[in-house]
Amino acid sequence: MHSPKRIARAFLVEADVDLKVARLAYINSFYSRSIFFSQETSEKVVKACLVIKDVFTKERNASQLFRALYGGEDVEDFDTVCEAVVRLERYGAKARTPLYQRPDLPIWMPSRALGEAEASRSLEDAEVVYNRLREVVELRLMAVHG
Repeated sequence: MHSPKRIARAFLVEADVDLKVARLAYINSFYSRSIFFSQETSEKVVKACLVIKDVFTKERNASQLFRALYGGEDVEDFDTVCEAVVRLERYGAKARTPLYQRPDLPIWMPSRALGEAEASRSLEDAEVVYNRLREVVELRLMAVHG
């Protein structure tokens, strides 16, 4: 396996791309996709934080693991960041795919059900999570891994 330093940097690169795509989707009124890529941004930067502590997970929702491992250390506005991560996990799951399991309900389509307000909030959350946690990862990379 590659070093945690290289893996964390790879997660940051991909989180940055996802955030840019989320912004583009929002600007072009693709709100459900903006939400999806906002969640992807959060997921990747959280995973970068976990990797710095030699924890590797394939789970999409890593907020509880992140909270347990970091507990506020070195993260500005820790509670705000954690709340944003949880919101993004919740919205991101809703933005991924139609829901059709219940025949007594109409098919739920993210691109029709999620609008500008949800996308705006998700994008704001993604930017907070990305900016706060990118800083943590970069500082840890310099301090821990040389």
